[in-house]
Amino acid sequence: MTIPYALFTIQLSIGINPSLLSKKERRMSKRLEEEQHQGCKIESDLVPAARKIDKDTFKSGNGNVLLMDDEEVIRESLGELLKIKGYQVECAKDGSEAVDIYRRAMEISSPFDVVILDLTIHGGIGGKEAIKRLLEIDPDVKAIVSSGCSDDPVMEDCSAYGFCGVYAKNDKPEELGRTLYEVING
Repeated sequence: MTIPYALFTIQLSIGINPSLLSKKERRMSKRLEEEQHQGCKIESDLVPAARKIDKDTFKSGNGNVLLMDDEEVIRESLGELLKIKGYQVECAKDGSEAVDIYRRAMEISSPFDVVILDLTIHGGIGGKEAIKRLLEIDPDVKAIVSSGCSDDPVMEDCSAYGFCGVYAKNDKPEELGRTLYEVING
């Protein structure tokens, strides 16, 4: 799946994260999936929810952010938004890579101000395990847990697992801006 900045190209054999789509877009995606067996490739101007952002209400800030998510579309769109709002962003596709990046940053005295960790990583280390490893490296790490499953115990009581904040992927991205600001400045 390729996601140019303003055009959403869906290659159905790969699929798409439904949490990024509105109800109408999910219905359309479902209908398109039913046509998948015909081997079609469909280009559309569907725009993921991550692009529908009131940039005036997404809190600007500054700081060094490590963003870990296994979905490229989320890393790219959220990373770009954070850069536009004044943050320096580095991305990782899983917990192992995030821990390595964090460790290297600490070694060169260029630590991250906050880490955003996706709770569930398919085929890799997720946020719950990654925060344990990060806390071993830096007991003062500030981390936000992110997930599309808001009923997970980690999302319900993030501080018990070492996180400072929560971002549910089905929330508006502006909520992440508020949470980032509070975690970095709080």
